[in-house]
Amino acid sequence: MLSINFVVALSLAISWWPAAVQAGAYYGNPDYQNGQLGDGPFQSFVSSNATPPDWNVWQAPNDTTNGTLADGLIFLAPRGSATHQGGGCIFNQTGDLVWSAAADGYLQTMQFAVQQYNGQPVIVMWQGAFSQAGYGNGYNLILDNQYKVIANVTTSGLASGADIHDFTITQNNTGVVLAYISEPYDLSSSSIPNGTILNNIVQEINVTTGEAMFTWRSLDHIAPDECYVSPAVTSASQFVPWDYFHINSAEKDSKGNFLISARHCHAVYYINGTSGDILWRLGGKNSTFAMGNNTAFWFQHDARWQADNDTLISIFDNEAAAWESHAPTARGILLALDYNAQTANLVTEMLPYNRTVSKSQGSTQLLANGNYFVGWGQIPWFSEHDTMGNLLWSVQFGVGDVQSYRAFRYAWSGYPTSFPSLTIANSTSAFTSWNGATDVAVWQLHGSNDAVSTDLLANVSKQGFETPLDLTAGGTTYLWYQVAAMNASGSTLGWSWFVSGNGSVAPPVSGQAAVSASSSIASSTATSAPPTSANPSGASPVLGSLTGVALAMSVLVAAFILV
Repeated sequence: MLSINFVVALSLAISWWPAAVQAGAYYGNPDYQNGQLGDGPFQSFVSSNATPPDWNVWQAPNDTTNGTLADGLIFLAPRGSATHQGGGCIFNQTGDLVWSAAADGYLQTMQFAVQQYNGQPVIVMWQGAFSQAGYGNGYNLILDNQYKVIANVTTSGLASGADIHDFTITQNNTGVVLAYISEPYDLSSSSIPNGTILNNIVQEINVTTGEAMFTWRSLDHIAPDECYVSPAVTSASQFVPWDYFHINSAEKDSKGNFLISARHCHAVYYINGTSGDILWRLGGKNSTFAMGNNTAFWFQHDARWQADNDTLISIFDNEAAAWESHAPTARGILLALDYNAQTANLVTEMLPYNRTVSKSQGSTQLLANGNYFVGWGQIPWFSEHDTMGNLLWSVQFGVGDVQSYRAFRYAWSGYPTSFPSLTIANSTSAFTSWNGATDVAVWQLHGSNDAVSTDLLANVSKQGFETPLDLTAGGTTYLWYQVAAMNASGSTLGWSWFVSGNGSVAPPVSGQAAVSASSSIASSTATSAPPTSANPSGASPVLGSLTGVALAMSVLVAAFILV
C-alpha cells in the first residue's frame, strides 16, 4: 500500500495565490477586468494539480449566434509571469478544462496544436529552452490521442535545436522546423565590433530518421537591408546577435514549396522547395504584389495557405512591436492573391473585442465551417468570428502578463492511459477527474472493504473537469472507494486506484485496465505508473529522459519583446 495526500497538500500550499476558483468562467466580470481577482485568475481542483487560467467571457454566444459557432475544443498554451501554471491546456466551450499538459509534466510550451500524422490527428508541442531575445533551442513532440509521445523532431546538423515559433507536419509526414543560428557579421557601421547576426533556418526533417531533407538559410537569399529592424532595435552588441529577419511560421504546400513569415521584414515569402529561391514576396520593401486597400501588415505572424489553394492566405497582423505601432488595433486578415494582375486584396478582416495592438505572437485559423478563430498573442484574449469577420464570441483569460503564443479550435478525442484520479476530501465527500479524457459521461462510485470486490454506490453525471461525489450514497461506510469512468453508451473507459479515507491506495484489480479501443494510433493497454506524490495522476513520465534543465529554464521566462 502507498500513502498519498499529494493533491490535498498541494491545494493548501497554493492557497495563498489570489483568485483560484473551482471551475467554469466569469461573464463580463469587471472585477476580473480591473485586476481585483489578480493578474492571472486560475482554476483549482482537489483531484488534480492542474491550475489552468479562468476565463472572463465578454461576448457570449446568444440565441442567434450560438448555432453558428464551430464545433471543437479550445487549445491554449498559457505563459507569462502572471500565469499560475504554464503549459498547453485544452478547454471545452464553457471554459472547463479537458487536458492540462502541465499536470502530465509538460511545464511550458509555445507551439501547441493539432495536426495530421499518418492520417491521424496528433498534438504537436514544442519543448526546450527559451532565449530572452525571443527565440529558442529545443525539440517538437508529436503526441497521439493517448497523449503518448510517438516522435521527437528537431533540427539536423545545426548548432541549435528547433526554434519555438513553428512546427508543421507535411502531407508526406515529414516535419518542418525552424532554427536561429548566430553567425559572424560585419556590424562596424553600427559601431559593434566583432558583430554577429541570426541566420534564420527552415529545415524539412524525416520524422523517422531525424535526417534533414531540405535546409534553407535566410542570409543566402534575403539581404539584411530588405528588412526594417536595425541592430540597435534588437539590442545587438558584441554578445547579442542582430535579429534582422525573425521567422515565425513556415509550411510546405502540395507543390513542394514553402510559405514563410518574416516578422522583421513585414513580409511573407514563397520559396522554391528545391532551390530555395524566392518565388515571390508579399508585403515588405519589395513586394511582388501591389498591396490593395487595407492589406498592409506589420510585425505579422502565422501566414497560412487556406482553402486548399494557392490564392488565399490568412495572416495575424500584429500592427506593432514593443518599440513601435502602426495602427490602433491588431487584426486577423484573409488576403486573396491575383497572379495575373499581381495584386493582393483584402477578403476578410477580424478585429478584437478590446481594440488594441498585440506587440507579439498571435494566430488566425480558418475553421471548417468558414468561421475564423483568432488568438491575440501577447494580449490574453481569443475570439471566434463568422465568415464576414463579425465577432461571435470573445474570451479573456488573464489581465497582467498572461499570454498564449497561439490559440486554436479543433475537433479532438483523447483516451489517456493514465488512471482516473480519485481524492477523498473527508468522511462524506470525494472528487474525481481524468486528465485528457474526452468521452467520460458518467462516474460510477464503488465501495469496497478488501480492495478487490466492489459494491456500486452511485452513478453521477460528469460535471466539468472535476466531479464531486457523495460517499454516503450507498448508506454504508466502506474502507475503500473506487470510481469507474463510463461513456454515454455505458461502456467502461477506465478505473481509478482504490483509495481509503486515511490516504492509502491500492491498484485496480485484474481486468480494470483503461479501455482505449477508440484510440486510433497507440496501443489500448494501460501502461501508466501508479499514482505517487510526484506523479499523482499516474501519467507516464515521458520526459524523464529529456532535458530537465531546459524545462526549468522555460518556467522562469516571463515574456519576450520579439516573439
